[in-house]
Amino acid sequence: MLWRCCSNGWRLLKGPALGDRIVALDTMVINAIALIVLVGMIGGTATFFEVALLLAMVGFVSTIAYCKFILRGDIVE
Repeated sequence: MLWRCCSNGWRLLKGPALGDRIVALDTMVINAIALIVLVGMIGGTATFFEVALLLAMVGFVSTIAYCKFILRGDIVE
């Protein structure tokens, strides 16, 4: 898991294109969600699942906003 986060961080910093950096950031969010769910399963508390759900929603909206900004140059029309 740590190796995946490091390689995504490398792609985020050195990505050749802006689209690659956005995909790396989205992948980092997915890895963080998986880690939070894993901690929630080990701990047996439902709070971690709610945090993972909120992070998933924020990650999805931010990815869509970044992609829309790249395509159109503006987020809100």
